[in-house]
Amino acid sequence: HADFGGEVERIMHMVDGVLLLVDAYEGVMPQTRFVLKKALEAKLLPIVVVNKIDRQFADINKTVNEVYDLFIDLGADEHQLEFPVLYASGLQGLASYEPIFNEHVRMGPILDTIIKEIPQPNQDEDASFLFQPALIDYNDYVGRMGIGKIYQGTVSANDMVSCIRMDGSIISFRVQKIYQSMGLEKIEVDTAYSGDIVSIAGLPDIHVGETICEIGQEVALPHLHIDEPTVQITFLTNNSPFAGKEGKYVTASKIEDRLYKETQKDVSLKAERIGNSEQWIVSGRGELHLGILIENMRRENFEFQVSRPRVIVKLING
Repeated sequence: HADFGGEVERIMHMVDGVLLLVDAYEGVMPQTRFVLKKALEAKLLPIVVVNKIDRQFADINKTVNEVYDLFIDLGADEHQLEFPVLYASGLQGLASYEPIFNEHVRMGPILDTIIKEIPQPNQDEDASFLFQPALIDYNDYVGRMGIGKIYQGTVSANDMVSCIRMDGSIISFRVQKIYQSMGLEKIEVDTAYSGDIVSIAGLPDIHVGETICEIGQEVALPHLHIDEPTVQITFLTNNSPFAGKEGKYVTASKIEDRLYKETQKDVSLKAERIGNSEQWIVSGRGELHLGILIENMRRENFEFQVSRPRVIVKLING
């Protein structure tokens, strides 16, 4: 979805391959085109998985042909056009190389194809350490953390490293903690190696696209693109006759803290307070992007008012 285009684009820098999931009944959708275009630009090899082939009126051949047409439309090279195709039913938990299921096989074919087709990450552990945050995470204990893939080398907790800022300036900091995902859990590790995707804490104002490297080996990686906000909404404390009836957190300070926390995690979102008033202008990538923030805050027991969305107008070259 275009509201989350920035995330898709940046995540492509962290992976070595992709699965393109296409519904056998609905076929190729606008968002299929969007995400595939980003993957092909990042020179990744997609594995196509045609899902829901057990749905009534599913047209498998038509879907596969649509996918081929889309690859050609988007200018895929010969290597990318030789993509493997698998057939699956998420509902039944089955996958197969042919559009017929063997009940005993389960999801094995997809995993086997990933291992066979997707190149392993660069595991050059002897080179100097090189890392670039593509996403930002935040927790109350260590503050902001940069999530990204280690391009080369190794890093351990308590190492001193350099950070090359967006403006070219360089600062040094100590790596406080390194987290790695195991399934759905985040575990703390002492050392991480080339090819690992990790969260690194220690620099309180770490930003997407900066380069983290060994001291004395400062080489900046190309900057990552962050999409600008396009829509803004005014958030304000609830001053209506119904104030205090819905949520637990109603004060300006609570709302401001929550918005600040969100901007620490989501780099496409901006929030600023209007003077000394109890109002904030929150800018995001689209109505869905802001709608999800509003809904999450509502579920967390916040109570506030919002204005209608306004498009951010920009003047370029007159």
